[in-house]
Amino acid sequence: CPQESEVELEKNILLLKSSQTLEDIALSREYDIIYFDAFAPSKQPEIWGVSNLKKLYDCLVDGGALVTYCSSGQFKRDVKEVGYTLEVLNGPKGKKEMVRAIK
Repeated sequence: CPQESEVELEKNILLLKSSQTLEDIALSREYDIIYFDAFAPSKQPEIWGVSNLKKLYDCLVDGGALVTYCSSGQFKRDVKEVGYTLEVLNGPKGKKEMVRAIK
């Protein structure tokens, strides 16, 4: 799909594709789920900052979820600081854990 556009994958399932950084993108709607598949905090620490986690929290509906394969201790502490309820889940093959953070 083209950059900077939303595509309806199925009824009520929209995919937003953007080349903007998380810091720069304007998220103008509320989301039910955000799949956060960024590189590890050790590789891209700016993406995992508390201000970005808060930005994502603010655009989730109540009960919405941020899901990621990141399960570092600092990330878990930051998620709780922002206000999410943290759930640590078994990861898929090759990953020990994954995190679901609920608003």
